Amino acid sequence: MFCQSRENQYLCINRTRHASRRPANQGGAFFLYRAMRYNKQPISINDQIAILKGRGLIFDDEQNAHSVLENISYFRLAGYWRTMEQNSSTHLFRSGSHFEDVVARYNFDSELKTLIFAAFSKLKYPSGQESYISKDK
Repeated sequence: MFCQSRENQYLCINRTRHASRRPANQGGAFFLYRAMRYNKQPISINDQIAILKGRGLIFDDEQNAHSVLENISYFRLAGYWRTMEQNSSTHLFRSGSHFEDVVARYNFDSELKTLIFAAFSKLKYPSGQESYISKDK
């Protein structure tokens, strides 16, 4: 028998306690997250809109922008407005930059990813072959 019970302890051949009897210690990457300290406070959605307005982004409908930022998030949309910035260090927007254009880019990208994924999921190898590439060459 590999493990046996002795005096309410479950000892294995190598005299260590069985894994089910050891206390669970979390380690690995989780350890790094415990040590990190975040000093920044979360910013409300109204403050996010104010920051973007201050940088020159135009909002046609702030109520819609508020609901979009609630559902998608500021940082997910950030990648779509980077090309509208004049300077990447100041984060000021070019004149005529609209929040609705950012959302349109996001929606286009999302739909394109969905279509590409659907197309790739339908691809199959021809029956009886491993690959389209011939191994005889």
